[in-house]
Amino acid sequence: METTNEFTTAGAASEFNALKALMAELLEQLGARDKGDGNAPGHCHCIPGVWDSDNGKLAGKPCAWCAVWNKAKATGLVHNVELTGGEAVRVEGTVRTED
Repeated sequence: METTNEFTTAGAASEFNALKALMAELLEQLGARDKGDGNAPGHCHCIPGVWDSDNGKLAGKPCAWCAVWNKAKATGLVHNVELTGGEAVRVEGTVRTED
């Protein structure tokens, strides 16, 4: 059975679009949980992005998840939030996608 380039291209485009939509949803959900304190959602390091002293071998080392999260924010994939009365609120949209 012979496969044409059109089928391969269409399949790849469909898979890419599905992955792009999934990533946009993930970033939107996580962005809503961002406290704007330099830590990734769900993290609460005393020094933003650095493991606390009670984390054994990780203590004092950069947190990979926080680094990735902050990179996503810095590149505009996730928009920053503002703290209002201790609560994180969205500013502008949450996700930027490009074709």
